[in-house]
Amino acid sequence: MNNTNDKKPALNVPDKPIDIVLAAYNGQDYIQAQIQSIQRNHGYSHLVRKLIVVDDGSTDHTLAIIQTLAANDNKIELHQPAQEKVGPSQNFARGLALTSAPYVMLSDQDDVWLPDKIVTSYQYIKALNPAQPLLVYSDLSIVDSQLNVINDSYFAYKKIPLNWGNTFSQLLQQNTVSGCTAIVNRLLIDKALPIPEAAYMHDWWLALVAKQFGTLKLIERPLMQYRQHTNNSIGAKPHRLVKIRQHYQDFCLSMDKMVAQANAFKAYFSHQVDPNALNRLTLISDLKHLSRKQRLKAWISKKLNRSHVKARIVLLAYLLFTCK
Repeated sequence: MNNTNDKKPALNVPDKPIDIVLAAYNGQDYIQAQIQSIQRNHGYSHLVRKLIVVDDGSTDHTLAIIQTLAANDNKIELHQPAQEKVGPSQNFARGLALTSAPYVMLSDQDDVWLPDKIVTSYQYIKALNPAQPLLVYSDLSIVDSQLNVINDSYFAYKKIPLNWGNTFSQLLQQNTVSGCTAIVNRLLIDKALPIPEAAYMHDWWLALVAKQFGTLKLIERPLMQYRQHTNNSIGAKPHRLVKIRQHYQDFCLSMDKMVAQANAFKAYFSHQVDPNALNRLTLISDLKHLSRKQRLKAWISKKLNRSHVKARIVLLAYLLFTCK
């Protein structure tokens, strides 16, 4: 259901090539600052066609804040849920289905975009082959709730090599793409939708589709501030030794979801992926049916892998003692 903003005349600006999808849910503390940071971007006036806000059933003041902002900005289009809460991944999928521009950027509700994010993202994606599904993403700066810098680089903070996403096999096992940094083209949206319920997250699914069927490109500098606070749906939280048991349980759950996503990707695209990718998909999707010896062999050969040593050790423990 759209608010009264949807009744405004459509913008006759076919030259504006970008829609932005912002997924919202009980974001009253930070959503105004986020939208204003988008509005202040250098390319907002001449590159952005719509700022599509898809709400997932907020019960706080989020809707009122968006409606107030929309009254002064006819790019903002609010969509409220037609059914029960669907969660961030499917909410973003719903937003992507509402877009019509050649390119789409994704936004969380509680971050801050740096002033050149729109222009820089657009320049990078325009330089790639338009006949392929495309996804361009960037590094991001990790900040606290008051925007004090925790780390200038998400990749350094999470100990992920910048080249980790260069292979489909590595990306299949560990995502490097933060959707809030991404710009995608229409070919990728058409290829990736509908995003299945079994997808780990919308951004990981989009990244896998782009990597297998098109181009995935990293901008090796931060274009936004990624706010860390207690309400993050998915956060860049450091590992703490005092919570080893909880971290291991989280890891096991993550592995289960990764296997489910590999099964879904294989079911969707099994007749389209290249043989090497199909082998990697089969390895992950059949992981729990492999013998302990087969899993160990795959770990030694780094067919089953993680981006840094500690995570590889945790993966080994999972493969030997938990995966059944």
